[in-house]
Amino acid sequence: MPRLNENQRNRAVGVLQAGMAHHTVAKHFGVHRNIIQLLWSRFQQSGNTQDRLRSGRPRVTTRQQDNHIRLVHLKNRFQTAGLTARSIPGLRPISPRTVRTRLCEQIIGPRRPAVRPVLLQRHRIARLAWCTHLRFRIQDWANILFTDESRFHLNSSDGHCRVYRRVGERYQDDCVVQRRQFG
Repeated sequence: MPRLNENQRNRAVGVLQAGMAHHTVAKHFGVHRNIIQLLWSRFQQSGNTQDRLRSGRPRVTTRQQDNHIRLVHLKNRFQTAGLTARSIPGLRPISPRTVRTRLCEQIIGPRRPAVRPVLLQRHRIARLAWCTHLRFRIQDWANILFTDESRFHLNSSDGHCRVYRRVGERYQDDCVVQRRQFG
């Protein structure tokens, strides 16, 4: 059920004061008639249509700290939320869960990184030249065999690692884990 913003609430009260029925106003604004009835009774009691103060836990971090969290994770995308929580300057320590929540608000989430072999600039140039050379020679592709049958972990652990990235940044260079295929 959609909420009414302040402008819509003021318009609804004006229409109700003009004598229109509650269910007609509710249908016009696309909300349930109980919302209009509660709005009308609140207006008659208090004389305004503003939302009442809501209780809730206050934020632990400030905007500057939220911005710091975002910048830290965009500089080092493989850093854990726990390490970031310990490095935040401020009066109170924060939890890793708070860090993950603040990153989620910025649409930066932990995801499994894409894995590709270590490629230097000369490797990229050679691969591009190879592809452009063989692009139109379809008969040669029948003689090329691509295999990936073995798994070796020489320089890294076999554990899970997460990269904090936005949607669409999967193959960005700083969001990819580079691994050597053959020692």
